[in-house]
Amino acid sequence: MAGGERIVGRLALAAASLLWLGLSAGPVHAQTKPAAAAPAPAWEATYDWSLEVEGVLSLDALFFKEQNSDRLLILPVDTAEAGLLDQTGKKVTSLKRDQIRIAAGGETAQLSGSLEGRPVSQYTLDVQRGAVLFYLGSKRMKILTRAPLQGPTTADEIFKHTPAYRKGMDAYRPEQVPVQTIRAHRGPVTIEVYFGTWCPHCKIIVPQFMKTIAEAAKRDLKIAYIGVPRRFDQWPEARSKGVRALPTLIFYRDGVEFGRIPGGAEDGPIEKMIAQVLSSSR
Repeated sequence: MAGGERIVGRLALAAASLLWLGLSAGPVHAQTKPAAAAPAPAWEATYDWSLEVEGVLSLDALFFKEQNSDRLLILPVDTAEAGLLDQTGKKVTSLKRDQIRIAAGGETAQLSGSLEGRPVSQYTLDVQRGAVLFYLGSKRMKILTRAPLQGPTTADEIFKHTPAYRKGMDAYRPEQVPVQTIRAHRGPVTIEVYFGTWCPHCKIIVPQFMKTIAEAAKRDLKIAYIGVPRRFDQWPEARSKGVRALPTLIFYRDGVEFGRIPGGAEDGPIEKMIAQVLSSSR
């Protein structure tokens, strides 16, 4: 293989491995001059990755993706520094923690101050693991894809894996009339909730469902959460239940399905739809 072909091959492999980060496969080149200052738009929280610090996995590190760019803010736990990963030049800039202001209950961040003069290191790609390796200060760090929850799980496990669910649940205010209807329903019912921790729509609807169930405080209403992989259309557990969109809620009485709310079919607040399914089964 000619030298030029080898270089193109390596760049193509590097660009492909960055796709898991949600970064564009744009050109990778070094900047001749650092930017004088960082803009201050809102950065959106993302929960698709985990961070290893000196080989120890940390699920509490925070990540924020800049809107319409290839940059990622990385906030490890218990460090004086944060990182700004930029695909341009394959670099990580070390930031002071006070340059980052977190808002909206942890769902957005803003970056202030200049990047000029801040320490910069290069990151490398572990193609086999789909990981990004870099140093922040003296600490060796590695960004890894956070595998989605798959199979039966619990609310506590969901909150730990994807904190946005807890935040969404705490923020939601369900309508009280349908909540009272759910509370007044008689007889044991099981609801299977098929969802994906990678699914943006699930991050809205499932926390609303959780808050509704919590407020209804119905002891004979049993909830079974089932996490699905990205290619859930090929996952036997979802195929066998006819799950074609997420999140899907399936209602059972005595092991027999009597209703469902398919993904994308929400017609109004989720608490209203749950109340309608339960009322129609009487």
